[in-house]
Amino acid sequence: MAKKKSVSGEDRKLKQKEFNKKRARIAKQRSEIIKSLGFKVKDHSSKRYWKESRFNEWVRSVERERQKKNDLYLQIYWKEKTGTTFDSPNNIVNQFKKEYSHMSQEYLIKSIQGFMTARLPAEIGTVQMTVIKGSQLKSYRNFMRNFDSMKMIDMHDWILVYEGKGVRYKELLLAVHTVMRLLYDNEEKAQFISDLILKYLPQVNMKNAKRLAKDLRWRDF
Repeated sequence: MAKKKSVSGEDRKLKQKEFNKKRARIAKQRSEIIKSLGFKVKDHSSKRYWKESRFNEWVRSVERERQKKNDLYLQIYWKEKTGTTFDSPNNIVNQFKKEYSHMSQEYLIKSIQGFMTARLPAEIGTVQMTVIKGSQLKSYRNFMRNFDSMKMIDMHDWILVYEGKGVRYKELLLAVHTVMRLLYDNEEKAQFISDLILKYLPQVNMKNAKRLAKDLRWRDF
């Protein structure tokens, strides 16, 4: 059998020198990337020596988070106006969303259409919508949650029924269905659907705004 060639001390030193040079070059490149992301290198120094796959995934996660903060989101809030309901408004919203979560999209659409003219013996609710940047979602949620207490009014707070970009259509339908079930005034129901389709949803998802208008046969779209 042929003997394995022994590695001399000089060869080991040379290989180590090449390895160190390569490592230093990669660290320098990553320092520039870290700075380009707006971070101080000293706060993320160890990342310069991570495996390539791990470092790249960290960069992608930072970029995704920043994109999310700049993206627009639709928020739909509901509130029981009289403050006389016996159950927690949050429980009421969750109850209806859960109760109809197993229903098909076709059923939800027909049910929403039915609510347009029905006056159910339900809570006297009202609705509010907004389109907001991802970076402001949490602060606006807190603002709406404490809106009435800031005004020193003894009423229920606004409940967040939906928050998203309108991508998951059934999730959106469930939220719309819940709001329609918890509104009493038919004019307010019609105004809610009109504002959602014409004003708010197109800002975050025009495709599903058109789809909802078509499914509900909304005349003004």
